[in-house]
Amino acid sequence: MRSPRGSCAAVLTRLSHGYPRLKFQVHATDTATAYQLLVARRVDLAIVHVIKPPAEEVVDVETLLQDPHVVVAGAHNPLVRRRRIKLAQLADEPWVLPLPEQPYGTVVTEVFRAHGLTVPPTVVGSTLPLRTALLMTGPFLSMVPRVVMQFPPKNQLLRTVPIDLPGTERPLALVTLKNRTLNPLAHLFADYARDTAKRLRKI
Repeated sequence: MRSPRGSCAAVLTRLSHGYPRLKFQVHATDTATAYQLLVARRVDLAIVHVIKPPAEEVVDVETLLQDPHVVVAGAHNPLVRRRRIKLAQLADEPWVLPLPEQPYGTVVTEVFRAHGLTVPPTVVGSTLPLRTALLMTGPFLSMVPRVVMQFPPKNQLLRTVPIDLPGTERPLALVTLKNRTLNPLAHLFADYARDTAKRLRKI
């Protein structure tokens, strides 16, 4: 199985409480790799943000919810205590962003262009784990799908900056290989994922 970190953790936590003997193998990877794993039949299903439509003749895509991007910073960053701020006011802040050629990188580029801005110089362009570590320890900003921030750990050290980013919604979807019958465990995971998505839509 492949899933964004926050949503996957929530589903697995609920499943583990109800079925303590279940075991899972989870791949935390990018969307393109998730599709490759599905086609190679190395995973049963994937939960991904659909940035670019996949090949419909290969996979089935079930949208769970529309997930916008948000600007995030470390909990110590004074920007998180502002009531409202505009993206243009953050142009000179230090940013850590996904690489431009990555799917999430294209979303970031579109956000700044929609506001009449160029993407600011990026201190580090890397994967989410490294960006998260930098956010927690420095004065950096980043953009992530909102679902990443909806399942914070108890020692959450990141906060959402109060800024609206209209037009950044992307489908968070359950993706399966076309004409492949899911095993009972995968079916169970999918049902819990759908139920979790319903809860998220109410937040």
